[in-house]
Amino acid sequence: LDARHGDWLLVLERHTLGRTLLDVGCGYGFFMAKAKVCGWTPCGIEPSSEAAQHAMKQAVNIGQWVGHMPVYVGSWEDSEPSLLYVLPPVHLQFDAISVLWLMEHLPDPLAFLRWCHAHLYGGGALLLVVPNDFSAAQWKVNDTVSKPFWWIHHTHLNYWTPATLGNLLGRAGFRIVDRFTAFPMESFLPRFDYTDSHEAGQKAHADVKAFDLDMTREQRLAYYCKLAQLGEGRELIVVAKPE
Repeated sequence: LDARHGDWLLVLERHTLGRTLLDVGCGYGFFMAKAKVCGWTPCGIEPSSEAAQHAMKQAVNIGQWVGHMPVYVGSWEDSEPSLLYVLPPVHLQFDAISVLWLMEHLPDPLAFLRWCHAHLYGGGALLLVVPNDFSAAQWKVNDTVSKPFWWIHHTHLNYWTPATLGNLLGRAGFRIVDRFTAFPMESFLPRFDYTDSHEAGQKAHADVKAFDLDMTREQRLAYYCKLAQLGEGRELIVVAKPE
């Protein structure tokens, strides 16, 4: 995660003028902590009070600065999320907004993207990560695995392809300026079926981790940018700017 988050932040900073960052659905704060190490000023919104408390403690764990990373317990839809530190971010604008594996859970992703648009400076950028589902690679092996349609999850309300994600961003007033992806996990399935096997999933994860860390940051970004251009990869990872 540390290497991957560093890759994403490097791409993001190419498209921003300043270094203020709002991480929506920040979870346990791992992305915010890496952003702080990389020179950003992060804050977050997180509905889980347990996760929010852990995210604030990341500031102490990394030993890079005095104080806390402000995290607000609540939703992006709340007019007044429960205040933990200073002012809630919902009335502010930022140089960057990060949204990692959140959009697939939202009942109205278009309204959310328009909210992001309103909370970015004109020269700011949105980092968005969603699963790349119903892809050609998934369909190719779907009839051969022990758990067909394994990518469908009861918490996911939305599914995107590169084309439909780009269309949604356009409707919200964004244009994509960079795109990349993550390792195409489906490529393992002809060799071993991880769809209903925890052990096989762990093996696939270990292989991908070794593959990624064997490359330099520049090599990883070049590889995953190329895969994204082909519409491949497990994730749709884009940087988009307000029109």
